[in-house]
Amino acid sequence: MLDETNLQQALARLIEAELLYQRGLPPQVRYLFKHALVQDTAYQSLLKSIRQHYHNQIAQVLVSHFPDTVATQPELIAHHYTEAGLSKHALPYWQRAGERAVQVPAYAEAVCFYHQALQALEHQEPVDETQRCALLLALGKTQWKAGEYLVAQETLFRAADRARALGATEILVRAALALAMQTQQVGLSAAPVVPLLEEALQRLGAEDSLLMAQTLSGLARVLGATGVPQQALIYSELGRTKEARAEFGHLAQHDFSDIPRDALWMACMTYLTDICTFLGDRPRAAILYQLLLPYAGRTVVISNAAACYGALSRYLGALAATLEHWDEAAQHFEDALVMNARMEAWSWLAHTQCQYATMLLTRDQPGDDEKARELLRAALVTARELGMRALEERITAQEGAV
Repeated sequence: MLDETNLQQALARLIEAELLYQRGLPPQVRYLFKHALVQDTAYQSLLKSIRQHYHNQIAQVLVSHFPDTVATQPELIAHHYTEAGLSKHALPYWQRAGERAVQVPAYAEAVCFYHQALQALEHQEPVDETQRCALLLALGKTQWKAGEYLVAQETLFRAADRARALGATEILVRAALALAMQTQQVGLSAAPVVPLLEEALQRLGAEDSLLMAQTLSGLARVLGATGVPQQALIYSELGRTKEARAEFGHLAQHDFSDIPRDALWMACMTYLTDICTFLGDRPRAAILYQLLLPYAGRTVVISNAAACYGALSRYLGALAATLEHWDEAAQHFEDALVMNARMEAWSWLAHTQCQYATMLLTRDQPGDDEKARELLRAALVTARELGMRALEERITAQEGAV
């Protein structure tokens, strides 16, 4: 370590040799290499351990003595900690740099900083998966602002997938909301976003909250983009029977014959089925049942395989139950149980078990109560494992009534 006198002498020799030049006067003086090649050569001539030591020292001095630099250039501290091999120390500064760049705004730089943060996270053992989800969410939102729309969509779906696996409900909901906003403003396909928003509603449960309101609003916007009857669906989700019935009556005035037979027709049919069974509208249930019956035994796939809603037989079972055609309903639900289990569509299997149990309890024949309890127990296990709070609440309420 050089003292001040020796350091000044060494710097003077480098200036004299025209390797460095001086800017400003003490105490605000700065020294710069005259050529980048000289700087690279000098840097690479140091042993890696010595370079890392210097980077660590620089980072510590900046953090300890230069708070303004920390506040305005967190990427500088992040860089030195990264080069020092201290990714754990670098991570919060890369994240701060990303947040600050978004505020400036400098979205391209923010995207780079969030990528650096994710790289720093990868070097930690064990990796904090919740933090990875949060960084992916921030990265996806920033990529969208930077105009990288398709990449942003992919990143946000990655964030949602990881959040689902972790049971990180808030991150999943916020990823879904970001995708809904992107769909509305940029015009990307809305079909894969709808089931994610519905899953978000399931995970939030019946609790009234700002996130619930935002998710319902996002779902309404996205459904509007798909041509799905969003208003009636939202009313049914909120349990507002009178308003849902009025909207549904308007939709059904031509017996659903005016709904275009395009790639989104089946999506519309499934939502109309959900509304119809919520209302217990038997005349419309008979119409929808006949429209969907030719597709019995098939899987509901929306658009270009953008989303899967499980076995169609579940919807037929719900409509048959509304019509009190008990034998047909039971057969459809049995078919749906088999198909959803075979596809490992666990969330739709849980919905099937719950709806089948509801039908059995309503039919109330000998043995129905016992089978309904078994179905509800199985559905409850899945609902809890997948964090489906709304379904869990519905099942719990039904178990209390058995």
